Amino acid sequence: MFYTNLLSEVITGNPNFSYYASYSNSGFLDLSRGIQLTINHNQSQSITINHNQSQLITINHNIIKKVIHFMYNKKFSVSFDNQIRTTEHISFLINNAKESGAKGVTLVISAGYMPEMNTLSDYLKTLDISVSGAIFPEIIYDDSYYSDAALVIATYYPIQVRTFLDISNKKSELYTESNSDINPPDIEACLIFVDAKAKCLEDALDALYYRNEFDYKYAGGGAGYLKDNKEPCIFTNDGIVEDALQTISLPLNQDNQLCHGWTPLSGPHIATQASGNRLIALDYLPIKEQYRKFIQDKVSEDISDKPIEELLSQYPIGIKHYGEEVIVRDPYRYHDDAIEFMGDIPEFSNIYILSGEPESLLDYVDQNLNKSIIETKTNSNLSLIFSCVGRRSHMGSVSDIELSRVSKALKPTQAIIGTASLGELVTNEAGLLRLHNMSLVVTRFYK
Repeated sequence: MFYTNLLSEVITGNPNFSYYASYSNSGFLDLSRGIQLTINHNQSQSITINHNQSQLITINHNIIKKVIHFMYNKKFSVSFDNQIRTTEHISFLINNAKESGAKGVTLVISAGYMPEMNTLSDYLKTLDISVSGAIFPEIIYDDSYYSDAALVIATYYPIQVRTFLDISNKKSELYTESNSDINPPDIEACLIFVDAKAKCLEDALDALYYRNEFDYKYAGGGAGYLKDNKEPCIFTNDGIVEDALQTISLPLNQDNQLCHGWTPLSGPHIATQASGNRLIALDYLPIKEQYRKFIQDKVSEDISDKPIEELLSQYPIGIKHYGEEVIVRDPYRYHDDAIEFMGDIPEFSNIYILSGEPESLLDYVDQNLNKSIIETKTNSNLSLIFSCVGRRSHMGSVSDIELSRVSKALKPTQAIIGTASLGELVTNEAGLLRLHNMSLVVTRFYK
């Protein structure tokens, strides 16, 4: 299959032209490699594709017509780069999207892609096409993680992008305006990106849920840098902004699935003292001693000499709300007499200490998520994977195997993209928007 941007030139009837695109058997649009292909359109019933004066392939017009028909019905195109890594190249990819009729572009860029993010921010302010997206510790393309790559996702129909600023302030627009989003009834799918370092993050998610009079299916991730997470990370037409929540509404069907595989090691316990993301006491005693004791009671090895930081990386916390699956919380440090998490711990909630070896988490994904994906195949235009950076760190190289198997289960699909995120966002069965850690969220868009 030839790329749809390339094929759009075929129907103009130009006898000869040059167009920068890449060629692959994968069927994904990928303009990043800068390979020059020349199409020779003659009077016979075929066209010839050349590369550097060497003939690549000759295709019958009837086949081209079928592929062009696919082009006119496409919803997305995806461009990938992990080599050039400059603002100029991002500009090149966005201009290609605009010339092919894109209505908007979403940038998903890994934190190590390029140093001059300020230059990119200034460039975004000059664009006359809708811009959205975010920076993440890593991105996913097909079946691999990349710490130094970028995706430009072009959409070929009107989308609605809303970016709420200053979300740590409960007097900001997100909290004070309700039912103000006016959307056509065919829009129900929604991507969501949020600055993971924002305060009262879950209050912001609740405010988003209650402000809308239409039902959405949300899926997305927490954005930002894994180290020194102080920089702006949300892409907009006003540049790269911080302390923001962004939604991208789409007139498509959306299928979301959540999976983690962690199992209770100890519990339930009661969070008898908690504030925001800080858990101070468990079952009425200080958290540090209780956390270590409950783990020691269930494992055979002596953990008395293990630093608390090592235990935190192995044993996350699970919150059990009534009628819901366990929500996993990633403990990232012990500080000032409390364990601090990527997400809130409601006071007096039911708490479990969880465990999961990398191989058991992989097996769970195989037996549940991948099996479910295969059994519920859709004619997916775009598939996205949001995978927790903490989960990836815990699983090590097994996380690469996990991604490869999930990607295989999702195929065939027009493209598979995603992020290693600082928290995973998805609506539950009741329609509530929840923040998860140490989990996988898979979403498929289709018409």
